[in-house]
Amino acid sequence: MEFTKNILLVYLIIGCFCEIISKNGVVEAFHKVHPHLQSKTELTVKQLHRTAYHFQPPMNWINGNIRAMITFLEHPFHLIPS
Repeated sequence: MEFTKNILLVYLIIGCFCEIISKNGVVEAFHKVHPHLQSKTELTVKQLHRTAYHFQPPMNWINGNIRAMITFLEHPFHLIPS
């Protein structure tokens, strides 16, 4: 059993190494073009289904005090801010 695990590990490492070498360490992007959607005008696309270019959360929502959250999770009965 141990020998089988070692062989599988060796094959996995060799396979990953060969994959990296064959692509020269480059990640290839994939972009599928939908020509039937490119012909749509801007007015036919509803604003509800369009994504915004930048995600804008409410003020101070993401950049909150993470230390206070960790303290609360470690000691939920201690509500004294640090």
